[in-house]
Amino acid sequence: MTPSFDLTTEPWLPCETAQGERVELSTEQALTRAHELRALTPESPIEIAPLFRHLLAVLHRALEGPADRRAWRRIYEAGAFDAAAVRAYLERVRDRMDLLHPEHPFGQVPGLRERFGVTPIDEMTLERRGWGTARNLFEHRAPTHVPSMPLAAAARALVAYHAYDTGGLVRKPGEPTSATAAPLLGGVTVLVRGETLFETLCLNLLVWDGEREPVPTHEDDLPSWERPPLPAELPLKKEPAVLPTGWLHMLTWWSRRLELVTEGDQVVGFVRCVGQGQSDATPHEPAFMWRNDAKRGWRPIGVVPERAFWRDAHALFQGSREKSDHVERPKAIVQLSTPEVRGAVPAGRRFALELIGLATNKSSIKSVLHETLWASAPLLADPDAGEVLRESLRFAEEAVGALGRAIYLYARLALSVGEREPDKKDIRGLVDALGARRRAWNALGRHFDALLSELETDLDQAQARFADTCRAVVRDCFQTATASGEQPRWLRARARAEVNLNRGLAQLRGPEEDAA
Repeated sequence: MTPSFDLTTEPWLPCETAQGERVELSTEQALTRAHELRALTPESPIEIAPLFRHLLAVLHRALEGPADRRAWRRIYEAGAFDAAAVRAYLERVRDRMDLLHPEHPFGQVPGLRERFGVTPIDEMTLERRGWGTARNLFEHRAPTHVPSMPLAAAARALVAYHAYDTGGLVRKPGEPTSATAAPLLGGVTVLVRGETLFETLCLNLLVWDGEREPVPTHEDDLPSWERPPLPAELPLKKEPAVLPTGWLHMLTWWSRRLELVTEGDQVVGFVRCVGQGQSDATPHEPAFMWRNDAKRGWRPIGVVPERAFWRDAHALFQGSREKSDHVERPKAIVQLSTPEVRGAVPAGRRFALELIGLATNKSSIKSVLHETLWASAPLLADPDAGEVLRESLRFAEEAVGALGRAIYLYARLALSVGEREPDKKDIRGLVDALGARRRAWNALGRHFDALLSELETDLDQAQARFADTCRAVVRDCFQTATASGEQPRWLRARARAEVNLNRGLAQLRGPEEDAA
């Protein structure tokens, strides 16, 4: 009997029921029961966006749209997806969603393992990219140990790998020697979460007219599983740069030529080869935020290690007409801000905006961003709220900047002996050890959701209160950082630095000055 693992009917998607139970469901079950489920809940945040994109592509094909916002509203107000349409589409593509199909296995290229070496399957788990040599030091395994992964877990890892692989050197004889980063790696993916899986999928189901929305689309735009597999051989010097045919192609982009290696019902390895990169003419990824840099042009807003994303949250909100052309919001946020969609969702509901992204250094993953912000549809559509948020974040940056300058002065004076000026490395080392800026950002992050909540009711009061919070947090962090030095030199340094801090805070332009 030919082995098979059909993603349309086999359970592989971790979901949470309305009762809080965690279950694994097939693609068909997850979509036809989406209104009964609370959420899609993979353990790894790296799998969240790719699995959602898989389901969204299925919905676009099964529902043949939505072609406009009226069609979107009909889908949303139905309260459940058209089960007959979902089943009919999945039946048509059943053999293309078989992970073990002999001719066109899902997300893979058959025949690679006959030509190239096999990599242990645990290396498909992208979080391991940040382990480096520590993996060998701390993985106490017997020499005979063979890593393995259930088929369901391997299917999830495969989808995530196509979306987030870091690229880099890929040494295969007679083939390109390096791969570009996979398409979701460059920015932060934004998902709008609803109260059920159905609502979450609807809120991220963009208008798809087959022509211009959400990206320019050709007539032959199809999900990757409806396309011929990538070639088994790639006798080129460089990775091919391909222009996606449209939104469905982008949603399901297969960035690598991969083949899973199984033993029984377990996956034990995979073969990884260069696949396809996206050309420079590829449309902006609709799930990203984009900033128009004066020197580099449009760039996705990405993950900066040790920088909480809420500090860039103004990119999610509508700005003034003068500034809005410098930032491009995720299209799900733009869609949620439209009158048609705002009129359909419950009034006053605050939605979770889930932010997912990776920070990398070459082929290593340095950090994983997985944060949530809360905002209502009217707030996301209000340009005045967007400007207040922008100014509040500017104020926070300047306040913490004043703290940083005061702490640097404190460290320089405290380390000065006589007329000798301390080494800048020693000053920087003490500044880092005191951790005042880091402590301030962490504290302000805990107040940021309160700012978003207060923006719903009173913009001026919210801005003034957050400015007061910034001043109080900065002063508290200064006191904490400088409290331990009791020698006269350190006390004098503290007094001068505190004067510097107060002067810096007094020079900040707060909401009172703006109003004047």
